[in-house]
Amino acid sequence: MAVKMKRSAQGWYARARYFLLAELILTVINCICYVADIGSYYVCSVYSAYTFFDPDAISILITLAILTPFVLAFIFSKKNPKWMLAALILQILDTLFIFVAIAIAASQYDISTLLGSSFLDILFHVVGIVFMVLAVKNGNKAIQAQNALETGAPAGFAPDGTPIAPEIECSVKINDPAESGIRANLNGGAGVVRFENGEIVVGARDLGTQLVVGNLGSMKERARFTPGLIRNITNTNKSGTNMDILLANGVTVTLAFTKPNRELFAQQLARMGVAVPVPENAPEQAPSADDMLKQGYAQPPQFGAQQGYPQQGYQQPPQFDPAQFNPPQGFQPQGYRQFDPSADPNAQ
Repeated sequence: MAVKMKRSAQGWYARARYFLLAELILTVINCICYVADIGSYYVCSVYSAYTFFDPDAISILITLAILTPFVLAFIFSKKNPKWMLAALILQILDTLFIFVAIAIAASQYDISTLLGSSFLDILFHVVGIVFMVLAVKNGNKAIQAQNALETGAPAGFAPDGTPIAPEIECSVKINDPAESGIRANLNGGAGVVRFENGEIVVGARDLGTQLVVGNLGSMKERARFTPGLIRNITNTNKSGTNMDILLANGVTVTLAFTKPNRELFAQQLARMGVAVPVPENAPEQAPSADDMLKQGYAQPPQFGAQQGYPQQGYQQPPQFDPAQFNPPQGFQPQGYRQFDPSADPNAQ
């Protein structure tokens, strides 16, 4: 499911960028057709740029000034989803310009005729807005997935283990005795964990005053500390998604993750040399060979047993104990009939 979601995010992001590129190309083609007096017009274009275009220096400069932000948004949105947000704003403004142009022309022409002639322009602009809204919504996921494909690293992390988008969403509570108790209480996506230059930053997603643990100062929304300042990590629920982190100066950081985000956090801390306690309800691991030998087995039983014997965990079916086996009359404890040559018609 996660892989499918990432592919979908990349798909929406790519569609929005292709749409933006098509708009730019068709706008240039429309301007060329206008100069050449060909009479063709393609509706999927930057309407305001084409409206101001004329083959004179001032008009050309105005058109280039309008197109430049669109070009920049296309180029830089490949790596930075914030530029896709800029493209969305530009697309909305260009759509509003269509209605402004219709309102101005309504004093000279019939409004229904103007709307009819501009219908396809409006339709394609709305389609572009939809693509860009979905691209903005999925922007971070799309960039992470693309970087993962290019670097071969797990999605969300660079090859050195640093998160590509260095944020893991969680609920955060920071309790500092030196600052009279709770200084931050952030629920859900309002709280994040960041990993920056070998340090861990916990607190609000938005910018705020940071406390560098070890240099006591005023803490309002965030705590910044190195892994070496972690004194203890305690799971506060059985799934391990809630945990308390005790720091060297007495500050307690309480985090609450979703299960996937908890795993990302634990993996990142492991890369930094910090162990996170195993949750109580974590799946039981098969005992090691050394553990089996210590328990008195000559050879440790093999897990992944034949069908029908999964609970015992043995590769071979369990053997019957003759002392507990009550064979029928005429059978030895192993279960074989006693051989009586006189009763065997085939005996020689």
